[in-house]
Amino acid sequence: MNIDTNRCIHCMTPLEEGRCPRCHIDQNTPNPHPALPVHTVVAGRFLLGQVIHMDGEGIDYQGYDCQEERRVTVRELFPTGLVDREFNGSAGVAVGESMHFKTVVESFVDLYKSLAHIEAAEALCQVYGVWKDRGTVYAVTEHFDGISLSVVLSRTIGEIDSAATLNILKPFFKTLREIHKLGMVHGGICPDNILVNGEGEVRLVGFATSALRTKGSELQCELFPGYSAPEQYSVTGWQGSWTDIYAVGATIYRCITGTRPQSADERLTADALLPPVEVNHTVDSRLSQAVAAALVLPSKGRIRTIEEFATALLPRQVPTPSEAPTKEAVRITDEEESRPAAQSPKKGGKNSGGNKKFIWMIAGIAAALVIIGAAIAVWLYTRPAEDPAGGSSSQTSSQSSSSGESSSAGSSSGAASSSGSQAGEVKVPSVVGKPLSDFQKDHADIPYRVVTAYSSEYDKDVICDLSPKAGETLKAGEVLTITVSKGPEDVEMPNIVGKSWDSVKGDLDAKKIKYNVIHVYEGEGADGTVLATDPSAGTKVTPGSTVVTVRVLQKQS
Repeated sequence: MNIDTNRCIHCMTPLEEGRCPRCHIDQNTPNPHPALPVHTVVAGRFLLGQVIHMDGEGIDYQGYDCQEERRVTVRELFPTGLVDREFNGSAGVAVGESMHFKTVVESFVDLYKSLAHIEAAEALCQVYGVWKDRGTVYAVTEHFDGISLSVVLSRTIGEIDSAATLNILKPFFKTLREIHKLGMVHGGICPDNILVNGEGEVRLVGFATSALRTKGSELQCELFPGYSAPEQYSVTGWQGSWTDIYAVGATIYRCITGTRPQSADERLTADALLPPVEVNHTVDSRLSQAVAAALVLPSKGRIRTIEEFATALLPRQVPTPSEAPTKEAVRITDEEESRPAAQSPKKGGKNSGGNKKFIWMIAGIAAALVIIGAAIAVWLYTRPAEDPAGGSSSQTSSQSSSSGESSSAGSSSGAASSSGSQAGEVKVPSVVGKPLSDFQKDHADIPYRVVTAYSSEYDKDVICDLSPKAGETLKAGEVLTITVSKGPEDVEMPNIVGKSWDSVKGDLDAKKIKYNVIHVYEGEGADGTVLATDPSAGTKVTPGSTVVTVRVLQKQS
């Protein structure tokens, strides 16, 4: 493997006589402290360039994978206050912070492992892996040439056919749904963390551990005023998919009003946020109401899922994918594509030729966010046509074909209960312990929404709770809430090395951790001593699923 450091610190193009033929930036610009110097090589293969971003959790660098010969983005875990930069470039753990740092490392590694396994991740930069080096860890992801939505929104908005924008943001919202299915929360959705390139492709970036997105945590937090949800301003706030819904709603608010929403922490003291339609009178009232519902301060009163948000935003008539116009390419010049983020042109001034080339791209992204509900509805689920009278001709259902999560809204004139109750009322069936698919097949007349929860009692994808309960009456206009099991919550593998297998076996059984015992005939300790486990102590394992290999000393007689 050839480690060639003669590359541009920004775009990683090979230099010609010390200059970059592509972006022409100054190659002598140093990285700010405590970042590693440009041209540093980590993990024996990744060449580091300019710093892209720094926060309380770590440092993002332009990078080049010398083994695979491709541009990458490298994120170094370097939590402020927990580590210091040593003379040799390593991350030295601060005195008394070893346990905190270990916890942050585990959360960081778990985050990127989870991202690497998300399916239908068109709007995610591919995760290539996590490497240990210099006393910390480095997450390496796909490089994405693009600019942020915040830069896009700073420019003049032109006109664009809205149907063309559906294809632009389709992967973004599908990916967000997949993230929430795994119980993950982005926590930093805002125009800065949405990137778009010249092909109309979109990437959601800015992923971080929950500590970085929570005020008062062990890390120096990074929140986004106007976009971060109120529960992120306290360590006692409960975060979930609704936290990201707030951020998406705030981003749409910024697009349709031209104004960033009032910061959530300020709203908690004196809420002065106006509905979008009062800021921009041309905004559709339905859209304004949906965005306002996403920006409700108490999380329990807020829209909870991306599917529910889509339903609230959904216009009455949505073209099917076959009817939608073919996606047109968004134009972006090489000059803009290669310009370092720190050197983005300032807002205002004369309208240059470069700005003109951006006009319809800007409109495309803004319009796409405005019609987020339509984008999700077209590609995530099917919606029956409405009758001329305005009522629903059948139950309106939204269902993800790749998961058990769904959101349905039945007609107020839905099927009557077979038990003879008033029209529009149904008796909640006894379906706890059954697969969600059985309910969907046998009770198509009942409007429902799905939430998920960990359960040690019920297998994954099995219904574990209902609200209202089985046997109770679901009144007209109400929606049945179905809780579907995500299976048992992961637990930490206990440290049993050096202990008697007979004394610790019961602990694993109690935690429902499966194991496979391998007897080893050489080693130190008494007969029956546990010599090693795979995975090791502290690793998260799934009860009833993960099989732990336990090596036990058995002395020959």
